[in-house]
Amino acid sequence: MLFAVVGIEALALPHILSEEGYVEFEFIKSTTFLFQFLLLGSCSGYLTISTSRGNDNQKSMNFFMLSSLYIIFIATLLSLFYGYYWSLVSLIAMIALVIETQFKSEEKYFFAMAFKPMVSLISIFAVISLSEWEEDDIFMLAILISIVIYIFVFFIKGKLFSELGKLQLDFKAFIEFFVRGLPINSSALLLYAIFYLDRTFIIENYEASAASYSLAFSISQMVFIAINMFSYVNVVDFGKCIRLHPERLPQLLMDKLRSCLLFYGLISCISLIVIGVFIEDFYGFNDLFEFSLVIIVIGGLVNVLISVGSLHTYLKTQRYNVTALALVMLCSYLLNQLLFLNDDFSSLHILLKSYILLLLYSVFSVSIVIYKSVRCDL
Repeated sequence: MLFAVVGIEALALPHILSEEGYVEFEFIKSTTFLFQFLLLGSCSGYLTISTSRGNDNQKSMNFFMLSSLYIIFIATLLSLFYGYYWSLVSLIAMIALVIETQFKSEEKYFFAMAFKPMVSLISIFAVISLSEWEEDDIFMLAILISIVIYIFVFFIKGKLFSELGKLQLDFKAFIEFFVRGLPINSSALLLYAIFYLDRTFIIENYEASAASYSLAFSISQMVFIAINMFSYVNVVDFGKCIRLHPERLPQLLMDKLRSCLLFYGLISCISLIVIGVFIEDFYGFNDLFEFSLVIIVIGGLVNVLISVGSLHTYLKTQRYNVTALALVMLCSYLLNQLLFLNDDFSSLHILLKSYILLLLYSVFSVSIVIYKSVRCDL
């Protein structure tokens, strides 16, 4: 159901909005979720520690309360430099990530994955109902309504507040979440930055391709969200395996990769057939199928291989992963500048270059975790 909601938004918005309005809306949304990285990996650190060492309600409450205070502090600083708009959307995005992390720790994956599809669904209704509004105001309304609903669901479905009166804040444990999660956050930030820089570069320098790229990337999110479902489960399952049965890790790793690869093959084939037969002709965007082919086939495979990336933290190989991804981002940025100088290269070449580099990185990344897990180097 969550995939369907994202798909409906991906197909509906470019039909309702103008090309320029659609590109602007997607850019605002992409920038908003970039602010989640201001949590500096504390969510990943908390999830890794709670799954590998065991979790309890006090640890969860400590993480939630101190994260909330930290988010308010960061949002206040942002308001001084960027104004109320980005301050408010950043606060909402960070709160959503903290709640998502709590749901993951409780193994309630449907609710963990629900926020972005909720934003998508409400965005559709807002765009239809408030067509005279600017794109940034529509997104603000959609994300505000979404976070109110998400917080309400969290209070109803979460286990967190059953022992609120016994809360004891532990700043040392909270700092450990940052220390443990910062390397993970660095990898995620670098990966997001590569996509974000490509989007910005195409919007600024290949205006005619901006709508095609935005639509192809939005459609691909259906595939990526499906694959990320495996990543969500993997974080918890790997932590349990290492804590209880470390000798079973190599087999679990290969089983996870095999299952994810089969699922990716099925859903990517279906997506490309639908795009080629129905969607490209309906919208008439130039090179839409070609953009989708690159993003879904190569980008989807990248997501499959890095779906086991949480093992880098358990295996203490995150520094290799971060270094490799930093080199990929640097190469991607420099090649963007070089390719743009040559008139023979198009926006499609810009995109293809980035995804080939990411594929090389993902092969390197998964090779490390396979080698370390086989050696049981924990």
